[in-house]
Amino acid sequence: MKRTEKKQNVRPIDDRPFVTIRDCPARTGLSERYIRQLKRDGKLPCIMSGNRCLVNVPQLMELMNEKTLKAIV
Repeated sequence: MKRTEKKQNVRPIDDRPFVTIRDCPARTGLSERYIRQLKRDGKLPCIMSGNRCLVNVPQLMELMNEKTLKAIV
């Protein structure tokens, strides 16, 4: 990389089951603000690793699918 080129602050999207709240919007399409609201309400499937909150993306997607189904019915 040349000195004049800047590194892009883009995080790769992959299939990790646990991601940080900041990385979660790229994987789920939900806003970071909404994800943080779920955490405050105690509804976010996550674990704490020190000060870092790691979101279980598959469980979060299941939760969103359930909410969608309830809204339809």
